Amino acid sequence: MAYKMTKHGSLDNEVTNEFFCDTIEDRDAIPTSNINLGTVAVVLKPAIQIFIADSSKQWNSMTPVEEGD
Repeated sequence: MAYKMTKHGSLDNEVTNEFFCDTIEDRDAIPTSNINLGTVAVVLKPAIQIFIADSSKQWNSMTPVEEGD
């Protein structure tokens, strides 16, 4: 199990980060010091999910959810 920062760049003077994680548990292990508004985490298992952090450093799903799920 692991996570890896794959991008650490700036956009409009704001540093943003991107992570690829094996599992949700790995995403949750990312230090909050590496999370800011717009940080993206791609979780690979058990199914690919994409999350983006809000200004409170909380993860929000960007993965489409079909009705009935």
